[in-house]
Amino acid sequence: MSERGERAGRLRVELFGGLRVCRDEADLAVPGARLRGLVVRLALAAGRPVGAGTLVDSLWPRERPADPANALQSLVSRLRRVLGDAEAVAQDEGGYRLRVGDDDVDVVRFERLAGQGRQRLRAGDAVGAAELLGAAVALVRGGIAAEVGVVAAAVGLRLERSVGAAFADVAESDLLLGRFDAAEGRLVRLLAEHPLDERVTALLMDTLAAQGRQADALALYERVREEVAERLGADPGAALRERHLRLLRGEYGDGTRTTGPVGAGRAGVGRGGSAEAEAAGQAGRGGGVSAGPRGAGEAGAGSADPVAGGGARGVGRAGGGAGRDAAVDGAAGRAGGLGVPGDGGPEEEREQGGSNLPEPLTSFIGREADLARLDDLLAAGRLVTVLGPGGAGKTRLATQAARRRRGEFRDGVWLIDLASVTASGELPAAVLTATGLRAAAIFEGGLRLEGRGDVDVLVDQFAGRECLFVVDNCEHLIDAVAHLTTALLVRCPGLRILATSREPLAVDGEALVPLGPLGLPEQTPPGHAAAGQSPSGHAAAGQSPSGHAAAGQSPSGHAAAGRSVPQPPAAVEGMDGAVERARRAPAVRLFAERAAAVLPGFAVDRSTVADVVQIVRRLDGLPLALELAAARLRTLGLRELADGLDDRFRLLTTGSRTALPRHRTLRAVIAWSWELLAEDERILAERVSVLPGGVTAGSAAAVCPQVRAALIPDLLAALVDKSLLQRAPDGRYRMLETLREYGIDRLAQQHALVATRGLAARHLAGVVAEHDPRLRTAEQLDALRVLRAEYDNALAALRHLCDERDADGATRLALSLVWYWQMFGRHADAAFWLHEALSLPGERDPLVTDTAEAVLALNRVSADRVMVTETAQQRQDRLRSLAVRLNRHAELPGMVGALSTVVLFMAQEEAAAQERMAQLVSGPDQWVAALARLFRAQVAENNGDVAQVRVDVTDALAGFRAAGDRWGQATTLPLRALLRQYEGDLDGALADLTLAKALAGEFGSLDLGDEIFIDLRRADLHMRRGEPQEALIAVQAARLRAARAMTPEMMLLIDALEAGTMVGMGDFARAEELVARAEGGLSGGPGGFFDGDHGTAIVQTVRASLALHHGDPVRAEKALIAAYAAAQQTRDMPILSMVAVGAAGLADLLGRHREAAQLLGAAARLRGSHDPTELQVAELTRRCRAALGEDGFSEAYAVGWTMDPHTALARADPGQLRALEGQARLL
Repeated sequence: MSERGERAGRLRVELFGGLRVCRDEADLAVPGARLRGLVVRLALAAGRPVGAGTLVDSLWPRERPADPANALQSLVSRLRRVLGDAEAVAQDEGGYRLRVGDDDVDVVRFERLAGQGRQRLRAGDAVGAAELLGAAVALVRGGIAAEVGVVAAAVGLRLERSVGAAFADVAESDLLLGRFDAAEGRLVRLLAEHPLDERVTALLMDTLAAQGRQADALALYERVREEVAERLGADPGAALRERHLRLLRGEYGDGTRTTGPVGAGRAGVGRGGSAEAEAAGQAGRGGGVSAGPRGAGEAGAGSADPVAGGGARGVGRAGGGAGRDAAVDGAAGRAGGLGVPGDGGPEEEREQGGSNLPEPLTSFIGREADLARLDDLLAAGRLVTVLGPGGAGKTRLATQAARRRRGEFRDGVWLIDLASVTASGELPAAVLTATGLRAAAIFEGGLRLEGRGDVDVLVDQFAGRECLFVVDNCEHLIDAVAHLTTALLVRCPGLRILATSREPLAVDGEALVPLGPLGLPEQTPPGHAAAGQSPSGHAAAGQSPSGHAAAGQSPSGHAAAGRSVPQPPAAVEGMDGAVERARRAPAVRLFAERAAAVLPGFAVDRSTVADVVQIVRRLDGLPLALELAAARLRTLGLRELADGLDDRFRLLTTGSRTALPRHRTLRAVIAWSWELLAEDERILAERVSVLPGGVTAGSAAAVCPQVRAALIPDLLAALVDKSLLQRAPDGRYRMLETLREYGIDRLAQQHALVATRGLAARHLAGVVAEHDPRLRTAEQLDALRVLRAEYDNALAALRHLCDERDADGATRLALSLVWYWQMFGRHADAAFWLHEALSLPGERDPLVTDTAEAVLALNRVSADRVMVTETAQQRQDRLRSLAVRLNRHAELPGMVGALSTVVLFMAQEEAAAQERMAQLVSGPDQWVAALARLFRAQVAENNGDVAQVRVDVTDALAGFRAAGDRWGQATTLPLRALLRQYEGDLDGALADLTLAKALAGEFGSLDLGDEIFIDLRRADLHMRRGEPQEALIAVQAARLRAARAMTPEMMLLIDALEAGTMVGMGDFARAEELVARAEGGLSGGPGGFFDGDHGTAIVQTVRASLALHHGDPVRAEKALIAAYAAAQQTRDMPILSMVAVGAAGLADLLGRHREAAQLLGAAARLRGSHDPTELQVAELTRRCRAALGEDGFSEAYAVGWTMDPHTALARADPGQLRALEGQARLL
């Protein structure tokens, strides 16, 4: 617990007798059902993290909130306030955990004590068991809190059973210690609550017989038999029938006990025998054996003649034939086992709660949530199947879950591996051999001699036992396993089965745990483009699994491999955070641990993280593939391994020598799954492997015309059942990358790969062309859902068209994606693919070519901010050449026409751009008119023409609303917020930004730059409203976005703007640190990265502001001169206005208040509006008014305000103030 948590006091949660949350015995009221459910669900985990998805499913089981992550975070924040400690609920490993220990949650402590007591009981330590069990049941102050049943129904059921079992265990310990009255009282009460509980009945029969009350024991049996017959139409179980029989024969006399009700041997109870008999009884509790295979129902080693000494006596059951095993425990308290031969033969005797589970040789990593789900399902049901493709780790997960539950099954936990079983008739023998009851030959002989069915013999062995079977590798015998499982579960009530398979058993009562890949890290941490990976996160620009992409190319068309981009310190912080997040990803944890085992000293750090992330992502997080890959580090370097994954099946061939042949290589694992497919299933699996972004019935039919379309849905479902496809929440089907690689290899071997990809490309071109126009209508959200889902498939289609040198097809498909790219700021993707398409030789419509060139030019401006490929002059020359070509077209179509006007502006062809915008604004398409108005408003804002901004923003908003375009509204609202800010309406401005974010949230998000811009605008508004803490929260939100999106340029600007916030808050030390870091990122600084004039102007203006607060006019002037020079290059009037305000601050510091007021007016002229709430403007206005008086200030301000923009720009030059001379005069 943290120091703060310790100061707050110890937190405890009680769930027996209703929910109670307290800290140091003081009750804490937890209001609201959902909040109470949250604290209960977290408390049940007792300090371990609970995944966010699990919490959402638990708290909103019927209808999930629109934004589950935000809803959960809000609920967690409320809980922290209720608990009075912000650290009481910690965020950890993709979820949350309550800072409590096992002893702080009563039900958790109860289960631990009850489990320990049960173990002591089985070990024959009745005294120790009684103490532990007594402490456990003392915690049960009432029923389990209702909230448990709401948020964790399986846990609630398990707890109810655990409570009943614990009270029964207490009664058994009383019986062993001769406390017959106490035992009888407890058992009578338990039986009244659970009249069909055979264990309680058996214990009560033992208790009555131990007191010499055989008649009462017989009467009890008859009553229970009638109850079972009436309610269930069945006879009592074997354990009760055996007790009944022995009572009738007089063999169940005073001081004896027979076999436990579920196969758990019990010690006999002596009533006044000799010391020797008592010693014999103690020995009996530790060492009885069951009947051997010859049916000799002999007593255990601690048995004694009840006549001679009244001690414990092991009672076996007579066998039923020459080769038949009675399989009954000695009553002398053996640890129960599954009845093994006890005659000194080759088979070892097994302990109660025994197991043949192999001990793990390596650590268990990354399946904690799946393990918890398995625990819940095994507690609630009797058949659970772990599903997954080969290599997903099904066996490891199942055996780990079973190992954790060994103490809960009196007769053991047994692994039954079917991998080597080839025929369904061998299944029963495999079960008995695995559980140690007999060798297969004995079993088969028994069947022949007795003429009985195999299921009957199995039922005879297990009907009275409590055990868990882990039935592994069921897929090749799926029907036979399903039938045997059903028969055993119906007739053996104490049996539970945990199966692993690549498809479900499909029987009643089966619960499924689909096993996906291990959790993967983010695409690539900031500043670390892995080999062949692009800044936008697409492996080699949509590279197909066969490696047909241009090797090592990024979406911006530049060689990425080995290229290092210098990072400013702020970005390095983002890198470190991303590296740490990558380390926490389960797939990375597994790979790193296995790598360190073969390469001592291996670690995931800045130098290795990019390649590690690439490896684990390309291997889908499949545990087997990761372990095979890590093993190759004995002979390969990490980069060699990453590069070699293009041929992963050749590379990953060094598996464990002890594994089956089909588990030793990655290819063998997948080939095994393929061999189990029917012909149509195999064809479909191979064909859909060309679709990296997932499959629908429509796309599957398009690439697989040789299969009737009507059969496709059923075949897809069959591939899901066989773990070759995964069903996504959106209804699509996805194939793991490694499986796709195998399918593509198969197609290539059949010479069908190119043709299949061609079918896919034609289909995707049609899908994109259909849904692109809908992005600009009220159907936007539905269109986005389709295009977002098909995006990777569309890139694969583009790759194929480029590989096949289809110039026209590639260009048209790229143009169909332009608006999708524009909406989400995917400028690198747009620039890369348009460049790829336009580089292809071939005939195109000149209009299509020029249109594509225009959009390429627009997107390269943004994409090249990350990788600069041409000088500013080269870019300007290219833009002007393109402008000449654009002006040859009287009209460009729709949305592209509006985008082309931006290119004209960038080429400084303003007259042509304004003319084309005017045409679009007056055109018939209301959406295009709204977009043109938006662009014109953005240009006007840049030019300081606020009046034009006001007109166009109003009309653009109206147009986008009429069209139903959320993106358009979300992009326009920040401009209206700016207008409201200028008017002093800060509440209205903040409301517009909030609405913009809400609208963006409906379709995903805006361009990253726009999202960050909104965060920073919100920070500025909060500072103006006197809300510095809210401002800092907004700045940190912007910083987090920039860090995660690999944008060091943005990190630099955020540093500068946060420094301005710190100046406003008076934290000059922090401001100095941030400004210095931002300056280091400018070109010419140490580790300089960003050479943009905007960045220089902003950073140097903030530096000047800090110098002014320190009263340093020389440094302020120097910074302002640099800022002014950079701002002039931007031709951005608001930026120049900001420099002019800084110059006014310098004039004020030098005592030139009239010049300061004039500069404030000039700044307003440059931005096109007054801005009275801006903090520096407001402070300078106050100071100048105090120095000049109201009239003097107004007159001086008006001088600047009435200047034309050119004069105002010249007046803003801080060099005119000559700070050095001013300082000399002051001195």
